[in-house]
Amino acid sequence: MSKYLRRCAIMAGVAALGFALALPAGAQMRVTAGTIESVDAAAGTVTIKTVVGQTMTLTCDAASRVYSPGRLEIGPAAVKDLKSGDTARVWYIKKDGKSVCSSLMSQPPPHETLLGTITSVDAAKGSVTIKDAEGWTATFTCAADCKFATNGGQNSNAALSDLKVGDKVSAVCAIVNGKGVCHDLVGQRKVTP
Repeated sequence: MSKYLRRCAIMAGVAALGFALALPAGAQMRVTAGTIESVDAAAGTVTIKTVVGQTMTLTCDAASRVYSPGRLEIGPAAVKDLKSGDTARVWYIKKDGKSVCSSLMSQPPPHETLLGTITSVDAAKGSVTIKDAEGWTATFTCAADCKFATNGGQNSNAALSDLKVGDKVSAVCAIVNGKGVCHDLVGQRKVTP
């Protein structure tokens, strides 16, 4: 287990214990895990699909503690920092018919770096198909915050439309909700702006 995950687990456990000590009479601390399906920061709600397939919406209030990767050094995260597709472990209670979050610890899905050649680009749909050296082909949707670069990364102001069929690329991708999602795409071909 990485140092980050150990710290998150300890902090979430301490927060859950503190919350448990202040539980209303008859309330029981519950825990679940799953994949974040949606986040409504304005309403303070997070909808997750649990590992057993149940979809549940959790309400996060001022007492809720949210932990998200890369955020521990600069302070606790907020509901707005959570992303669909991340995995989450949640400690919560039932209160007034709602599932109220005590602590939520999220982690992005594992990412892989894929080296290959672009076989198709659909800028309108925001997708790219890549074939690796072993002949494996996969189509990825580019995430809303996907970073594109050309010239081996030297031109970081590129767009998906700057990448062409036949370009050699390095792509950082993940499987989110059963679909391939690309987060970084770097073409090796020199493109003159």
